[in-house]
Amino acid sequence: MIFWFKKGPFSWNGVVAFYIPAFIFFIWVVGMTLPAMKAVHREAGGQRA
Repeated sequence: MIFWFKKGPFSWNGVVAFYIPAFIFFIWVVGMTLPAMKAVHREAGGQRA
């Protein structure tokens, strides 16, 4: 959609085209990091380095 809109919320620097996907990506990174850290801790047997 960003190719057709030059101004407004759907443009390349608009809310819908940039900030919402960036926010969703940040949430995804946090959502994947926490379970990954738990899995690494579980695989290590609860030992700390």
